[in-house]
Amino acid sequence: MGIIVERVTGLTLAEFAKKNLFEPLGMSNTFIMEDPARIVKRRAIGYQRTNGRWHQWTQGSAGPGGRGLYTCVDDLYRWDQNFCNNRLSTGKYFTEFITEGTLLGNRNVVDATPTGTYRGVKRIQFTGGMPG
Repeated sequence: MGIIVERVTGLTLAEFAKKNLFEPLGMSNTFIMEDPARIVKRRAIGYQRTNGRWHQWTQGSAGPGGRGLYTCVDDLYRWDQNFCNNRLSTGKYFTEFITEGTLLGNRNVVDATPTGTYRGVKRIQFTGGMPG
C-alpha cells in the first residue's frame, strides 16, 4: 500500500496519511513510523517471548503499510467518531469499502474474511499480528 500511495501521489505513506487523514481529524499524536530509530515520547513498546525469555519486539520491516502506525486512545476516538460524522472526503469506493470490506465488488482488502458479526452487529476487521 505504501508503494502504491507513493507512486500515485508523490508522497510517502506517512506524509499522505498526515496530510489527508490525521491532520484533518485532529489526530495530533498519530503518525506512521518511517525511522525505526526515532524516539517517541510516552511510547509503550510491545514485547515477545522467545526461548523462554522476554525481548523487546522489533519491527521486521522498514516499509510502512500494514504496520508502523503509532497512535493513542484519544486519537483512536477521533478516528472512530469520523465514521459517525465523516469529515474526510469519501472518494469513489468509500461506501463499498465501509459497508462490505471489499473494493471493486469482489476484492477483500481488510482481511481474508473481512466481515463477520459480533453480538449480532456486522463488523469489518484487520487481525494485525503486531504487538499493540
